[in-house]
Amino acid sequence: MIHYFRRCTAALIALTLGAATALAYDIKGKIVDSDGEPMVAATVKLLAAKDSTFINGVKTNIDGNYSLTGVKSGNYIVEAMYIGYRTTHTDTKIGSKSVTLEPIVLEMSAIELQEVTVVGVASEIKVKEDTVEYNAGAYKTQPNAVVEDLLKRLPGVEVDSEGKITANGKEVKKILIEGKEFFADDPQVASKNLPVEMIEKLQVVDRKSDLARLTGVDDGEDETVINLTVKKGMQNGYFGAAEAGYGTEG
Repeated sequence: MIHYFRRCTAALIALTLGAATALAYDIKGKIVDSDGEPMVAATVKLLAAKDSTFINGVKTNIDGNYSLTGVKSGNYIVEAMYIGYRTTHTDTKIGSKSVTLEPIVLEMSAIELQEVTVVGVASEIKVKEDTVEYNAGAYKTQPNAVVEDLLKRLPGVEVDSEGKITANGKEVKKILIEGKEFFADDPQVASKNLPVEMIEKLQVVDRKSDLARLTGVDDGEDETVINLTVKKGMQNGYFGAAEAGYGTEG
């Protein structure tokens, strides 16, 4: 009787684990350019459809293919991006099986000027030694979006469900405005309150610690910060908006 009970228990556990595994599916697809050529190392992000929360992310392989694994049933947005190309968003739904999407075509982010033959390409990203600079206007966000919404669109930057920000795998410790600290050591105060419409550029900077910069002695404690450049004419209005969105019980 005891052996029978143990066998039943083991079978029940196996069935439970099998059911849990079966609830996770894959989203597969391919990223190509306008000529149908595969795009290698394009960034593919999986976002929740309801609030654009980051779920998972991968890079395409040498054939332009990607595979987002372990996805639960629900509605999602597949975001595909590549430097110099327009970011594309594809709606998809996971039911009770894995999904293979149609190839996603990325087009160059070129802006053709009226009545001229010159085509200008808006630069989305610039890399300068220890700084990665993003052109905020190159990434589309919803009306009334805040900085956190913009961060979720940037390649190499991730925001988890609790609002923690990482850039290239490193946690962002501070958010600055025009190089100055206004939000102490809590970057979420700025990311969740400052409107995107006031931001012209966003820089991810790896720099020495406060003590090292003060003393001139390298203590080996580097930190990653985000510096926001504000559009001209909007510098005088952001302090009140940011302070109104932050407070304590005291």
